[in-house]
Amino acid sequence: MEKILFDATKLYEPYRPDYTEVLPPLVFSEEQSSELADLEATILDYVKQMNARFITGDADLETEWETYLKTLEDMNLERFIQIYQDAYDFKYKK
Repeated sequence: MEKILFDATKLYEPYRPDYTEVLPPLVFSEEQSSELADLEATILDYVKQMNARFITGDADLETEWETYLKTLEDMNLERFIQIYQDAYDFKYKK
């Protein structure tokens, strides 16, 4: 059975995304790394938790979406994104 499943997945190989092009490797300063670690821990944990709640139906996507976005905003998501943008610009901006 494993061989059949493995062969079936090969049909999708041409459609596999190239993950190296999604976000290139970035280098952060010590200050950025420290700030990013703090932000990342709270933001990613919250996103994982809410994903599970939305999927299982424990949270209603229609009624709680705005609260979800507001909570991310309150967790300083904008700064989180800005750190990545600054590192990207530093390395790749011409």
